[in-house]
Amino acid sequence: MKHTSRIISVIFFYFVLFCTMASAQNKYKYTPPSWYKRFVGTAGNEKCIIHVQKSCKGAVVIISTLTNEVMLLDDILFINSKIEAKNLENKSSIRAEINDTRLTGILTLNGTQIKLDAQEDYTNASRLKLYEYSYVEEGNFPTFGDENAKYSYHYSLSIVPESQVDAFEKKLSPESAKYYLMGLKGENIELPPLHYDNINYQRVTYNQDGILTIQSNYYIYEGGAHGMHGQSYTHYDLEKNKTIVLEDILLDGYQRKLPHLLLKKAQQEGVPLLFPDEEKGIEVSKNFLFKANKIIFIYQPYEIAPYAAGVVEIGIPYNEIKTLLKPNSPLKKTTQN
Repeated sequence: MKHTSRIISVIFFYFVLFCTMASAQNKYKYTPPSWYKRFVGTAGNEKCIIHVQKSCKGAVVIISTLTNEVMLLDDILFINSKIEAKNLENKSSIRAEINDTRLTGILTLNGTQIKLDAQEDYTNASRLKLYEYSYVEEGNFPTFGDENAKYSYHYSLSIVPESQVDAFEKKLSPESAKYYLMGLKGENIELPPLHYDNINYQRVTYNQDGILTIQSNYYIYEGGAHGMHGQSYTHYDLEKNKTIVLEDILLDGYQRKLPHLLLKKAQQEGVPLLFPDEEKGIEVSKNFLFKANKIIFIYQPYEIAPYAAGVVEIGIPYNEIKTLLKPNSPLKKTTQN
């Protein structure tokens, strides 16, 4: 009888193992406690849009009105349906609660308390799915100052629009699917001060007017004096279900006219350029972000400035490049409101 039970247990174990491997080969199944919600309502007397993104690695709350935008990244605390967050840089904070599809609470900005009342809403916007994993790899990873380092920490958070979830999951390799199935491993492992890092995470910065913007951040450390970090933006036209590139916004010829304007703006803003070229200017970056009144070009460390300068942003107001803007570009959707 005991022998029969043992055989049944072994068969059951391999059945479960087979199912797990099969799911890793075919489709992502693991669902970590990560999510994104978009709310539309009022902040005081102003209309507002509130983005709440929660992941195991951190959280983001963005409150946008016609006159202001507040991003809260520091000390965000989620307790069940309650949110407490603050931004140490601009001394803003929020205390709010999400009840089903409604968010209510108080935003404190410059010492003034503003009442928030908003309903979950995805009109002219997109629902999003978050894919997250982390794990610690053990091996031989010698670092600068520690030749015996043996740990490599990996973390990934990807944000996918609802319309592209199936395509994203189909493109996952068996190895990537395995990582997602691992979920969040190694979060409680005590890592030494010097170890390898491979961290990638995304944030929603804009999700309205039929436009979705996702900010991607990375940090890689593989030994040496410091790691490398960077930031990029991906913009989606939700109506056409396609990625927006610079050529969708600017007319032909921008490659000749913008470099000198970028150089002028960089010099005005005191950017410590590595190789300023008065004749050629600064090459136009394909990495960009648009705001209500300007377009911002993004440059990674070492691209045009030293590492200490970090990610460099050069903004150009739309009124200075009117002749370069396409009349019916997706950008018009974000500037007409």
